[in-house]
Amino acid sequence: MHECEQRIGMSRGFTLLELMMVIAILAVLSVAAVLVINPAEILSRTRDATRISDIQALVAAIEVYEAESSAPHLGGGTDANCLGDASGMNTTARIFYSAASVVINDTSDPVAGVGADAAGANWNGPLGQVDIQPASSSAAPVVDGSGWLPLDFTTVSVGVPIEKLPVDPLNEVANTSGATNTDFVYRYACDMSDAQYEINAVLESNRYAPRMVEDGGDNDFYYEAGKSLRLLPPGPSVDF
Repeated sequence: MHECEQRIGMSRGFTLLELMMVIAILAVLSVAAVLVINPAEILSRTRDATRISDIQALVAAIEVYEAESSAPHLGGGTDANCLGDASGMNTTARIFYSAASVVINDTSDPVAGVGADAAGANWNGPLGQVDIQPASSSAAPVVDGSGWLPLDFTTVSVGVPIEKLPVDPLNEVANTSGATNTDFVYRYACDMSDAQYEINAVLESNRYAPRMVEDGGDNDFYYEAGKSLRLLPPGPSVDF
């Protein structure tokens, strides 16, 4: 009889105090897990990994385009949108953006001396004035020169080196008077005088942000890639 009563007493479960203690412990563990895992950082890392992969894919495609096209045009058409061509500096040079349906119109004069890889000249002001972006989100990835990059990849003799042009995972410009290093959008500029180009992206995560300093470019606030890392204007908050 005594043994039976003991078993009944043991099966009565937790007391209210014990349940409250368990709930409190679980709450503390949950908060600790969130702090350790940091979902926002994980999402930022995922976007940054995509950005780095996208830029590398674009660089690889442009290299194939230059090598295999009979008449490559880094600025599209007559290359009037490149910083320079065989005849000298272009006053119609533009930066190309991956963001669609925005009017980026910045008439400020970028920092002089940027174009050290462009015959020692600077941008001379035109870059940033009514810059170029695709008409729509659906047009941005097109690879025939009508997408956000002006290069016609369909002219590559060995086949199109990239199926569609990637855009930034966020792909937005907050202030249409000029994109800055707080905007997540891909940028491109070219110089046909020595067949150079640069592509930029902004990295946001703690893990990948140091690569903006380590990429060998002249701007620690952008992840830079291409044949020249001195084409796009430098500085922490230069309006493109």
